[in-house]
Amino acid sequence: MKILTHVVMATVCLFMSSASIALTEFRDGETHVVDYKIDDDVWIDYQTPNAQTTISLVNYAYIPFTLRGYNNSKISIYGYWINYLDILDNSYATINNGYVGSLNATDNSQVLINNGTMDNLSISANSRLAMKGGRIYNSFVSSGNSFAILTSGGTLYTTISGNSNIIINGGWSSYSFHTTDLSHTIINDGLLGYVIARDNSQITISGGLIDILLAAANNSRITLSGSNFTVDGNPVGFREIKSIFGKTYDSEPYRILSGTLANGNTINSQFQIGQNALINLVPVPEPSSLLALISGIATLGFLKRRKSR
Repeated sequence: MKILTHVVMATVCLFMSSASIALTEFRDGETHVVDYKIDDDVWIDYQTPNAQTTISLVNYAYIPFTLRGYNNSKISIYGYWINYLDILDNSYATINNGYVGSLNATDNSQVLINNGTMDNLSISANSRLAMKGGRIYNSFVSSGNSFAILTSGGTLYTTISGNSNIIINGGWSSYSFHTTDLSHTIINDGLLGYVIARDNSQITISGGLIDILLAAANNSRITLSGSNFTVDGNPVGFREIKSIFGKTYDSEPYRILSGTLANGNTINSQFQIGQNALINLVPVPEPSSLLALISGIATLGFLKRRKSR
C-alpha cells in the first residue's frame, strides 16, 4: 500500500465575483495521510468512479472548509478539525476522534463513528450509520430509507423520518426525539426527554428512560413491552390506549403511564395521544420473537440499500 503525505492530485481555483475558492482533489486510487492544514475545499474521487482513493486525517489535519467524498471513496478521521464533511455516492467514512462541524451522508453511503464530536449529523437516501461513541452537540436527522444503529453518544435533537429505521441499543441520549413519515424506531435503552411519534411512524420501546413526555399523533403507534402498567395509578393490563377527545395530541390532557419495561427499567412518564394514534401495552416478548423483530428491521434496511443499487 502506497502512502503519500503532502501529495495532491490537482489544485484548481474557481473565481466567483471578486473572491477565489481553491479546490484540492485526490483521485488517484492511492492512500493519502494528511497531517497538515488544507486551506481549500477538498474533493475525493470526483468524476472518478471506482478509483477508491483513501484519505486518512491524523494529528494536526485541519480543513476549515468542505471535505467531500465521491464514488466509493474512503475517509478515515483520527483527529483534529473539519468544518463540513459530505459523504456521497457509496462512499465510506470512519470517525475515530476529532471534531466535525457538520456531517452529511447520502446516496448509499456509510458512516462509522467510534469517537469524536460534531455539531450536526444527517443521513439520507439509503445511507447507513453505526454510532458507538462520540457526541453530536446539536442535531441528528435520518431520512430517505436510511438505517442507523445507535449504541452510545447522543444529541440535543433527534428527527427520524422518511421510512428510516433506527435501533437504539445503549447509552444514546436525546432531549427531543421525534419520528415521522412511516419511520420505525426500536428503543432498547437510552435516556430520552420528549419522545413524539407522528404521521404513521412506529416506536417500539422495551427499555430506557423517558424523562419528560411520551406522545403519539396522526396515526402513529407506540408499543411498550413490559409489565405492571398503570394509567394515572389504575392498573390497565395489556391493551391499547387511545385519545380521549380525538384532537391533536397537545390538546389532550396529560396522563401518567407507569410500569416496568422489558429490560427492567421503570417508566413513570406523562403521555398524550392525539387523533387516531395509540399507545399499545404488550407483555415482554419471547427472546426469539424480539430477535426476529430486530433482525427483520436490519434486513429491511439492507434490502432497501441493495434495491437502490
